[in-house]
Amino acid sequence: REDILPLARMLLADAAMRMEREVSSLTPRAADQLLRHDWPGNVRQLRNFVESMVVVDMDGVLYRGDVPLPRLGEFIAFLRGRPIPFVLVTNNSTRTVGQYIDRLASFGISAEPWQVITSALATARYLKGRFPEGGPVYLVGQDGIEKALLQNGFTIQEKNPFRTAFYVIHFLDSRLFKQTR
Repeated sequence: REDILPLARMLLADAAMRMEREVSSLTPRAADQLLRHDWPGNVRQLRNFVESMVVVDMDGVLYRGDVPLPRLGEFIAFLRGRPIPFVLVTNNSTRTVGQYIDRLASFGISAEPWQVITSALATARYLKGRFPEGGPVYLVGQDGIEKALLQNGFTIQEKNPFRTAFYVIHFLDSRLFKQTR
């Protein structure tokens, strides 16, 4: 058991080198998940865990609108019963990670923030990687992208945005399309 984490770190470094990726270490959550699993001592199984992950789209796959799809709970229980990490993704930038966690909870599914990846979060992390210092942005978008940008060191410019903003970020903002009758 005491060999699990050192071996997993070695396997992760090896996989990162083969994939030409920069990976510094296991996250504390991944390490915790590795230690909680009852490993039979099979190094191949550990290598598969370190090198694989299930990515599940949420919208239209786990639920449609406010209705969970049949057997959603069974599917998540199946994933949790395997030593394979999984994340839940969406290309919807309008909601925050916390709002998605609440939505999943309304379907009886618990999720940790690290398991939910939105297009807003991916965009903010991408921009942070390119512009580590952050900076002022002009934003057309809703809560999800706004919060993700703010958490990654960007500021939202509302006054004279075209004079002060370094970047223009445009996502869906349904508030711009209010239906009138």
